[in-house]
Amino acid sequence: MSKPKERKVRKKAEIPIGETKEQRFIRVATPRVKQAISRMRLVKQLMVSNNYSMTQAQVDSVYSLLEKELLGIKTAFDSRNKTTKKEDIEVTL
Repeated sequence: MSKPKERKVRKKAEIPIGETKEQRFIRVATPRVKQAISRMRLVKQLMVSNNYSMTQAQVDSVYSLLEKELLGIKTAFDSRNKTTKKEDIEVTL
């Protein structure tokens, strides 16, 4: 009989008492931006590795998808639209 897998439980982040909205933004945004940059660097490694073969159309598709998402982020920040919803991203290479 195999052991049941232990589920990873994320601890609820402590919210400092008296934290302003700006302080909360900085606290939450900093790790998210770092993680996003880290993930983008992983995508970049696909392009410089000799382990993969890709067509120019596939490279253009990856770049276009990332550029589109960055534009969406910029638009959301510029408009400060609180009703933006997550869109499902269909990745086809």
